[in-house]
Amino acid sequence: MFKNKTVLITGASKGIGAATAILFAQKGYNVVINYNNSYESASLLARSLASNGYSVMTQKANVANKLEVDLMVKETLYKFGSLDILVNNAALWRCWNSFIDTPVDEWKKFLDINVMGVVYVTKAVLPDMVEKNYGRIINVASVAGVYGNANMVHYSATKGALIAMTKALAKEVTDKGVLVNCVSP
Repeated sequence: MFKNKTVLITGASKGIGAATAILFAQKGYNVVINYNNSYESASLLARSLASNGYSVMTQKANVANKLEVDLMVKETLYKFGSLDILVNNAALWRCWNSFIDTPVDEWKKFLDINVMGVVYVTKAVLPDMVEKNYGRIINVASVAGVYGNANMVHYSATKGALIAMTKALAKEVTDKGVLVNCVSP
């Protein structure tokens, strides 16, 4: 169906990211499974998809590290020739502390991955999408970014930022052929 179209999914070794990778593979996309700490899960998923005849590759990169992100995108373009869809899924979320008890370092860690990670990956893929006048960016936020979750103030704040970023970027690049959307499970 979508032969020669490529999707990069960050945080795709398990959970929502892995399910997304499976669905895109079944639709015929080349799938890039990004992982940071879950090599075994990413490798298992990639082998499973490849054994079913799907075109897939794994890419280790910490989305909070711009150099690693740039290398991941470069290697994706080298292997598949294009990058048509980006799913920004990688995120931290398992931390249930009151605002008072959440250390500032924890805030920084969440901001680096949940916000700056999206910025780095989006900035790495967007120029190519704009140049070819086609691209799709899907940001995975959360209902916590809409309503806020007690004892997850830092997580809620990062997801709220992602929702606002999606709205603003969509207004900036839609006329350049790039659609930017957000889902909030």
